[in-house]
Amino acid sequence: YGSMRKPNNKVIGVLAGISIDLGLIAYVIKEGYFNSQEYSDFLKVLANEIKERSTKHIDWRKFAMDNCSIHQSQYTKENFANPLHKFIFLPRYSSELNIIELFWWLCKRWFIFRLEEYGTMDYSSDQILLKVDSVLKEITLEDVKAIFA
Repeated sequence: YGSMRKPNNKVIGVLAGISIDLGLIAYVIKEGYFNSQEYSDFLKVLANEIKERSTKHIDWRKFAMDNCSIHQSQYTKENFANPLHKFIFLPRYSSELNIIELFWWLCKRWFIFRLEEYGTMDYSSDQILLKVDSVLKEITLEDVKAIFA
């Protein structure tokens, strides 16, 4: 889960799932923060995408995440409960262990780099969401593998 503030202090929230085997698997972008229900729904989409796209037979799936409140919520635990899914919660204050943090850093760097290309930008929600979406679509499997290296 990542977020960024727009100049008008509104927040753009992004949920994303990455894998060394599949690259960027799925993502959702919206204005504002995500709640536990939205996060749980995203995890279900993510699990289905992994199942459909993976060429390896995987008996269970590990989901590594930090200690964000929506990750730890009772709603998420109850609504995404599945013996095939294992949650791995990373220790607090250990962003160097959290691969998604490196991924967000890459996304934000690309977004800042692209601002020069975009020129003067309308900071409406729709415009920002489209730009974030275009940056995420540029990320390749090789980019994700480089994060894991």
